[in-house]
Amino acid sequence: MDVLLVIALALIFWNLIMTVKRRQEPILYVSVWYACAAVILTATTYCIGNVIWKPDSGALLGIPDAIILWFYGHNIFGLLLTPLSIAVCYYVIPTVIRRPLYSHTLSLIGFWSLIVVYSHIGTHHLLQVPVPTWLKVVAIVDSIGMVIPVMVFLVNIWYTAKGKLGEVYADIGAKFVFTGTIMYFVVSIQGSIMALPQVQRVTHFNNWVVGHAHVGVLGFSAMIALGGLYFILPRITGRPLYSRFLADLQYWFVLLGTIGFTTVLTIVGLIQGNAWLNGETVYRVLPEVHIYYVIRAAIGFMIFSSALIGLYNIVRTVYAKSGAAA
Repeated sequence: MDVLLVIALALIFWNLIMTVKRRQEPILYVSVWYACAAVILTATTYCIGNVIWKPDSGALLGIPDAIILWFYGHNIFGLLLTPLSIAVCYYVIPTVIRRPLYSHTLSLIGFWSLIVVYSHIGTHHLLQVPVPTWLKVVAIVDSIGMVIPVMVFLVNIWYTAKGKLGEVYADIGAKFVFTGTIMYFVVSIQGSIMALPQVQRVTHFNNWVVGHAHVGVLGFSAMIALGGLYFILPRITGRPLYSRFLADLQYWFVLLGTIGFTTVLTIVGLIQGNAWLNGETVYRVLPEVHIYYVIRAAIGFMIFSSALIGLYNIVRTVYAKSGAAA
């Protein structure tokens, strides 16, 4: 199954690259760079992370397997979700506000710095583990270095949208996408700080990391993915969005859900981290954090509801026979 998936990714990449080769436009827009890179890099990451050269186990032994797994786990976000999200963002925002990208050069600097820096940072999740010190140092340095591709992208997209936020807000797709860029800033700065060993003494191996992951996947990638869907569907179906109200409702459910998840899980993580740092056992902390898990479940129900709302809205948009709802 691993080999079949890698073959599928390779076929997608071949289709994309041949389309690029036959293009009429001489300048290759940066969204295409990110989309092509995401597919080929994910195929490579998947091969390594799933150890496909050992089909009997699909894994290595001991610490090497942990290193490989965090290379895989972090790069699924950094070399699949992040490039595709940035590609959508670079496409949607300039189109909606009818203004060219602020700087094509900055977009390529952001692209190459992301490729170079991100692929090495997975080991910052293993600083308390007997992993080679040089690998930890590389992971910490590159985690701090992630400020470069992140800020280059954000400066570029925010300067593109400067003075046009009204138009961004008016388009539901762009509204989702732009909010995703703010979440990207939050999760990236938090990630760089969390890579510091002194910070990790409190924040790691607990719910703080889970909250951090929710900001990245739900707040950044999912927000932009939903924005891309709402932007492109009316254009490829020739029909208006079924309900702007439902789309706005989903937007607020996802936004408030992400903030709620992050807040609750950050509090739980700090309780757990400080308790364990002071020598407390795991089970004695559980009564303290119980109420936060109840709140988390309630927030999760809200986010799940938002997914159903969005699915309904999208299906009605695709299969509507006429007109948009009020």
